[in-house]
Amino acid sequence: MRTAIIDHGLLMLGLSLGLVACGGGRETARVTPPRNQPAQPTTVVPAPTVDAALAAVETFDPLTTQDRIDPPGPAPMPDVKPQPVAPTGPRSVRGYRVQVANVTSIGEANRIRAELAGRVQDGGAIQAVYVDFEQPNYKVRVGDLRDRAAADRVISLLSDLGYTDSWAVPATVTVP
Repeated sequence: MRTAIIDHGLLMLGLSLGLVACGGGRETARVTPPRNQPAQPTTVVPAPTVDAALAAVETFDPLTTQDRIDPPGPAPMPDVKPQPVAPTGPRSVRGYRVQVANVTSIGEANRIRAELAGRVQDGGAIQAVYVDFEQPNYKVRVGDLRDRAAADRVISLLSDLGYTDSWAVPATVTVP
């Protein structure tokens, strides 16, 4: 049953194509005027034949055509110079902290931090005091210093406070 439907569909398709292909050489178009107007002469325009269309296709050479289409180039860039953007807010950079103590007790580390909090300044800025845990020790470190010269100034200040064994440690620091 299914093959009969397919065969019937193919037969109808073939007949339709045959009627279109053999539909004749010339067709005319007739225009009927509206009812209330006088009839005007109609122009009969012959339809192109299949032979004429095939002849045009066979003689076409795309290499000899003068109609070249070049792809568009890149869009022109506006003449605008980028403006430098000033960083806003704090950012992390490579710098230094000054290590004051290396102890095994968190209580001792917090005592030293409390003793130094608010007392160490560099250039008028109070330096933060950090407690970093690197197993098994707690390291008390001071400052967010951009360069070694600033670290050396803080080492001198800490020496005046009694912390004579301080040294500069490279670190990622937060600066304004």
